[in-house]
Amino acid sequence: EYSSKLLLLAMAMLLSLSYAVSNNNRKTIVDTIISLVDPAVYNRFQLPISDGPVLVGVKVGFNHIGDIDDNGNTFYSDIHITMDWHDERLAFKNHHDDSDNKTVYMHAAFSERLWLPGLSIINEVQSVRHNVPHPNVLFVISSDGLVTYSERVSIKALCDFDFQLYPMDTQHCELVFQSYHYPQRLVRYEFSNTVNMGNTSKPTIHSVGAQLVAPPLKVFQFHDITDADLKTNVSTFKYESEYTSLKIKIRLIRRTASFIIQYYIPTNLIIVMSWVGFWIPRNVAPARATLAISTVLTLTILITTSSRSFPQVSYVKAIDVSYAIAFIMVFASLVEFAAVCFLAAREERSEDEHRKITSQKMDYLSKFIFPCTYGIVTIAYIVYLVPLSSKQALYFI
Repeated sequence: EYSSKLLLLAMAMLLSLSYAVSNNNRKTIVDTIISLVDPAVYNRFQLPISDGPVLVGVKVGFNHIGDIDDNGNTFYSDIHITMDWHDERLAFKNHHDDSDNKTVYMHAAFSERLWLPGLSIINEVQSVRHNVPHPNVLFVISSDGLVTYSERVSIKALCDFDFQLYPMDTQHCELVFQSYHYPQRLVRYEFSNTVNMGNTSKPTIHSVGAQLVAPPLKVFQFHDITDADLKTNVSTFKYESEYTSLKIKIRLIRRTASFIIQYYIPTNLIIVMSWVGFWIPRNVAPARATLAISTVLTLTILITTSSRSFPQVSYVKAIDVSYAIAFIMVFASLVEFAAVCFLAAREERSEDEHRKITSQKMDYLSKFIFPCTYGIVTIAYIVYLVPLSSKQALYFI
C-alpha cells in the first residue's frame, strides 16, 4: 500500500513537471514571436519580401445572404474572409527546439503590429466588424512564417440589378475584392482552392459554374444558392497602376410561385369574370354595366396596390406587360358592352331585319374571340419570356 502511494505521487509530480515544461515552451515561443515584431527590428510598413510580389491566398466563406434591396440595388451578406501569406521575418522554427509546436494562435490585437495586405471590397456600401463577445478574428502564425488572418464581417454591397424579366428574373451579384494600397507588382491576390457556403466546404475549380457546397444558402424570394463563380481580373486605375481584383459572382434565381398565386391568378380570374357579361342578355343593361365597370376598377386597384411592392425602375418589366395585357382585355370587354348597347338602340329604330341581329352576333362572336385572343397573347408571352429567363439564369460568367 505504501509503495502504491509513492507510485501515484511520482506520477503526479511527473505530470506536473511535463505541464510546466510544455507551458514554459509555449511561453517561450510567444515571447520569441513578440521579440520578432519588436518595432526596432520589424517594420510593419515594409513588404514581407523585396524580390517579387507578395502572394496572398484568399478564401471567402458565406454564412448568410439576405436583405435584397431591389430599389436600393444592394444586397447583404455575412462572410468571413481568410488571407494567407508568408512573412519570413516571423519564422520561428530556428528559434526553438520544440518541433511539435508548428503554429501559434495570437490575439486579434497582435495584428496591429504586423504587415497586413490591405484587402478591400470595392462595391461595399456599408460594413460591420463583429466584436461580440470579442473581436471575431482568427490570427495564426506558423513556424515557417506563414501568416493566416481570418475575420468575420457583414457587408452591404452594390449589385447591378436587371428587372426586365421580373418576376422571372435572375440576378447576378458580385463581391469585388481588391487591394487599395499595393499594385499587382507588389502584392498579388489569388483564390485558394476552396470557397465555403454554409457549414461545409468542397474543392472548387476557378471556372464558370464552379460547384460549391451543401447545405446551400437560403435567400428570401430566391432559390437556394448552390454555386458561384470565382474570377480574377487585373484593373488599371490610380496613377495607371495595375491592381489584382478578385470577383465572386452569386446567382440569385427568383421564386415565381408566390407571384403566380398573388398576382397572375387573380388577374386571370378578373379577365375571365369580364367575359361573363357576354352571356348576360343585352337587355339587362344594369347588370352588364355593373360587371364591366367592377372588373375594370378591381383590376386597377390590384395593379396600383401590387405595383408598390415591385422594383421602382424607369423601364418596363415583364409583369408590367402582363398587367397591360390584362387591362386591355378587361377594358375591351367594357367597350364591347358599350358597342352592343349602341347597336341595340340603333336596331330598335331600324326596320331592317338583317341589322337586328348585329348586336346578338357581336356578343356571340365575343364569346370566342376574347378567350382565343387572350390565349394566343398569353402563350406568346410565356414562349417569349421563359427562354429569356432560362438564358439569363444560365448566363453565369
